[in-house]
Amino acid sequence: MESESVEEAICDPGNYAVLKPLAQADKMGVTELQDRTGISEHRLNCKLQDLDKMGIIDEKRDNLKPSYILEDQHRQKLSDLKEEILGESEQDESGKAVDRKHLLEELSNLRKDLSESLKDEELDRRKRPS
Repeated sequence: MESESVEEAICDPGNYAVLKPLAQADKMGVTELQDRTGISEHRLNCKLQDLDKMGIIDEKRDNLKPSYILEDQHRQKLSDLKEEILGESEQDESGKAVDRKHLLEELSNLRKDLSESLKDEELDRRKRPS
């Protein structure tokens, strides 16, 4: 009975729930899985590769931060820099011209980083399977 449910699960291209535990828990090779399920070696290899890809995608997804968190972090950095620029310009106009220029460059770089991060995340979302 177990092998029938295994075969049914493997025949369904979206159902990896049975194949994954078989491949991982028993540390079976492809030939063992083939003997147990009757599925061709090529098809099992394809499914195992799909499992690896799904694992990598899940791992990357866990490491990614949602765009709204990135936006909030960059907005906070931008507002901190603006406050710092305004505070310094009020304190001493003569000695702070160089610092102001440096801070404006940092502000520009942060804006670029934000736009690149958002573009990267948008590309990652497009690459993810639905």
